[in-house]
Amino acid sequence: MKVMVTGANGFVGKLLCAALHTQGQAIRTVTRSASAQPDGSEQVVVSTIDCATDWSVALQNVDVVIHLAARVHIMNDAVIDPLAEFRKVNVDGTLNLAQQAAKVGVKRFIFVSSVKVNGEQTDLAKPFTEDNTANPQDAYVLAKGIPLPFASVKNLRSLIYVENLVDALILCTTHPKAAGQTYLVSDGEDISTPDLLRKLSIAMGKPAKLLPCSPIFMRLAGRLFGRSDQIEKLIGSLQVDSSKIRRELGWNPPFTLDEGLKAAVSERR
Repeated sequence: MKVMVTGANGFVGKLLCAALHTQGQAIRTVTRSASAQPDGSEQVVVSTIDCATDWSVALQNVDVVIHLAARVHIMNDAVIDPLAEFRKVNVDGTLNLAQQAAKVGVKRFIFVSSVKVNGEQTDLAKPFTEDNTANPQDAYVLAKGIPLPFASVKNLRSLIYVENLVDALILCTTHPKAAGQTYLVSDGEDISTPDLLRKLSIAMGKPAKLLPCSPIFMRLAGRLFGRSDQIEKLIGSLQVDSSKIRRELGWNPPFTLDEGLKAAVSERR
């Protein structure tokens, strides 16, 4: 089986390609520029992704496409119409790739997206599921020991450790029941912001300094200073129900939340 990975130089892509290589899979990486790739992999450079991109060379003899490449994390966007640019790459570019992949007989196309496609937040005890209608809302300090005002926050957020995501993606390349399905994946251990900070402090070997502050006051401050979105990402809830992939594919995350946090902290040191 030959697996083509777009966005192979990204955070998820690098780890995914390394895991596929370890398992002995034939890999074709797609990147925007030439760079070092896992031993034995083939590299194709595709500098631009849009409705006109020619994928014929990249798709030759490919069985599975895992599409990670996207326009994301643009903090200071210099283009005149950012939304149009996002659509050009993430919508039109993805559709073009999927159509060409189907035309040449690719057996499975795995498209990876942020949960932001469902929205920015959920009500407590009402997580997103695969049946929710897409509702995107936009186009997309602890180590210093500074006291943080999150002790009074009572939210819940779902997380996914990157190695757990990679494990789920690899399972979806071959499992017969994964074809044509949408899955939300998470570590399965929803956690509040203050509890996450406490766990991070333990992993970092530093004390967590959390101060009580009413979420009502924090939201008011966010509106006053034009930071409402950032505040909601810290104190709002965002949960996903990942039971479908566990039930249908028998998937269980190989790493716990604590193990993922410890590994993430260790990798940054």
